[in-house]
Amino acid sequence: MSSTSIPKQSDLGYRRLVKLSMMTFTQTSQKFGQWSDIRANTVYGLGFASEAELNKFIEKFQEVKEASRSSAIHKGQQINGTHSGESGPIICPMSKSPTPHRSTTVSSSTGDPMNEDILNTHVNVSGAGELSSLNTNSLPIEHNEINSSSGSLRGTLVAHQRSQSLSGLQVNKLMSESPKHSVAGAKEKLGSTIMLPQSSTEAQLKYENERLKLALAQSSANAKKWEIELQTLKNNNARLTGALQESTVNVEEWKRQLQSLKEENGKMRIRILELEASHGNPEALEELSKEMNNLRTSAASLDSAIKQKDKEIELLKKSLESHVQVYGASQKVEDKLKLLLTENENLRSQVSQLQDHSDISKFSDNARKGMLDQVNLRLGQNIQELRTIHQEFSALLNTS
Repeated sequence: MSSTSIPKQSDLGYRRLVKLSMMTFTQTSQKFGQWSDIRANTVYGLGFASEAELNKFIEKFQEVKEASRSSAIHKGQQINGTHSGESGPIICPMSKSPTPHRSTTVSSSTGDPMNEDILNTHVNVSGAGELSSLNTNSLPIEHNEINSSSGSLRGTLVAHQRSQSLSGLQVNKLMSESPKHSVAGAKEKLGSTIMLPQSSTEAQLKYENERLKLALAQSSANAKKWEIELQTLKNNNARLTGALQESTVNVEEWKRQLQSLKEENGKMRIRILELEASHGNPEALEELSKEMNNLRTSAASLDSAIKQKDKEIELLKKSLESHVQVYGASQKVEDKLKLLLTENENLRSQVSQLQDHSDISKFSDNARKGMLDQVNLRLGQNIQELRTIHQEFSALLNTS
């Protein structure tokens, strides 16, 4: 019996390696991705601070996945070689993907609780749906490469604790399953040794495609439903706003009517007291006198208030006059400044005109000087010619 039974530790490690190799991580946007486990039928949304960190996480995830896949194949071959003498290798094809459903208890498809699963994930989705921690210490992989990759993967996940869950998936706590279910799962694990077929990648991709299509259709339906609800809320808000404005107008009108009724009631009471006093009723006379005293005191208080208001009005008038005077003075100063500015501009224009005139006069003086020089030169030439002629005449006279 001992020669045909599979060791529990090696079988557990092999199944964990198979589960890790079947997990996928898909990038959904620039900083977000989805970690999906087909066997556990769960999807987690992970958020990162930057796209570079997301790419780094994807690389580490692929390294761990490839290492676990190669280790699973190697260990499966070892297990199959151990039991090939009696029953040969037992290969179970990959089961069909179950229908995606939302669950608050994260467990594997073989019935193991998550304390025996590949990833000891403790998810806390309180309020905004943040993935608080992801513990991968229970991964029993013997290769150093897988251990180092798992450590770096775990460090990357702990550094990015802010994450969001897809399609409202909120996992509150991890629940252990019943003993009967655990025994059935153990029997199933002992009775089957899972080997990855070559078409598992294609089947997995098809399943992921279908699941994403369903999620997209559900999100589109939810978006349409939310748009309808938003429009309904907007309409209700507009209707309630109109009703509130109408009620406010009605309240103001009712206040005015109440005040007019109070005034009319006071007048009627005074009239009744006057009529009763005219008939000689002492109580009516006393009531009328009290009412008159109250009216006198109220009139006196109103007079004092009016005087106070008159004083305030006088003070305001004085302050207004002072402000007007200051404004008038400032206006005068501003007018003077404008006049000075205009005079300055006029003086500048006159200076420019005088400068132009001086330039013109300088030019004309230079031209006149040139003309005089030419006249002087001609005059000198003429004088020289006359002198030569005079000398010639003198010479002729002397010779004759």
